[in-house]
Amino acid sequence: RDWKKMFEDRAVGPLLVLLLVGLMPLLYTPHEGRTYWRSVAPRPVQPVPASASELRFIVIGDFGAGSVWGNAQREVAGLLQRVADTLQPHFVLSTGDEIYPAGVTAADDPRFADLFELQYRSPSLHVPWLMSVGNHDCIGSVAAMIAHSKYAARFYMPARYYDTTLQVGGRSVHVVVLDACLLVCGADVRSGRCEPSMAANVNAQLRAEHYHWLEQQLQQPADWKMVVAHWPIYSFLGNGTARTFFSFSFFFLVFPSRTETSFLGTLGPTPELIDHLLPLLVQHKVQVYFNGHDHNLQLINPKQHTHPVLVVSGGGGYPFHPTLKAGVDGSVNANATLVFSAGDQGFVAAVLRADLLTLQFFTLSGDTSPAHSVDIPRLL
Repeated sequence: RDWKKMFEDRAVGPLLVLLLVGLMPLLYTPHEGRTYWRSVAPRPVQPVPASASELRFIVIGDFGAGSVWGNAQREVAGLLQRVADTLQPHFVLSTGDEIYPAGVTAADDPRFADLFELQYRSPSLHVPWLMSVGNHDCIGSVAAMIAHSKYAARFYMPARYYDTTLQVGGRSVHVVVLDACLLVCGADVRSGRCEPSMAANVNAQLRAEHYHWLEQQLQQPADWKMVVAHWPIYSFLGNGTARTFFSFSFFFLVFPSRTETSFLGTLGPTPELIDHLLPLLVQHKVQVYFNGHDHNLQLINPKQHTHPVLVVSGGGGYPFHPTLKAGVDGSVNANATLVFSAGDQGFVAAVLRADLLTLQFFTLSGDTSPAHSVDIPRLL
């Protein structure tokens, strides 16, 4: 019998499935992360210095893609290692979406290793990574991410939102990490920026509690105030559409193991944060707001205020957004000025001294030569 007739015979289908199951060891390599925590002794993590003449750190987000969309995460990780080997950062700020496509389900989920630990092996990156909740993370279990941080040395996430205070050159530095899922989706998970699967993680009461906590934190005196979250306030580059994606089993040619429709938020400027978060940042003299979500690099200044400087760093490995799609209302950006943008994968390297913050924007296309640099003076 020829192959065409065999495939037309419905009885052959189950036999093919059984054959593929039998060949699974040859066709499918199990997640390295399934045995990572038992087989690999974690390297010691360098603590953040209590006081130093300068603090060096990396800002990166939207990186936990693995090989689903090619090798972008690995390529960015290679560039990150080369830059970090020179910079020797004290810590990393993550702007969220550490685990694509739908977060994690348990504290020992193998994707923590596959998409994080095993991607960034350089000793120069064995520093604390201050994690924040992204919209993809929020689809899964945020509680599992917090539980994971209790025994994963680099993955620092003591709560859904948190803060830490450092010292540099005799100045105090207050870093506040937000849960933008609560701020954006807490009011109505059915809004166009969210999706029903987030409902277990967000609601209006939690959102109100988060804003109350944030006001208390921002009222604390500090020489430098930096805020980190996932969603942008203003943004000039973004995809702006819903996507349907499929994750397949090892025999994906026969049938998909799971199909997910993911809206994952309209990308671009976020009116909810313009209306509610930005006024707080201005009132309490926050110098810098770091975010991801849009898969590119941007430097943005509000027109009506001298602060905060808005830094988009979401180029960690997911497909990048080179432009603002026509379907997004660009007029929302009317009160902001785009200083620099790169529709490319990459990240931001920072050096903070007593009275000056220097940011360098690195892209895959530019390699270790920064595409842009800027000095941000301390607010007086």
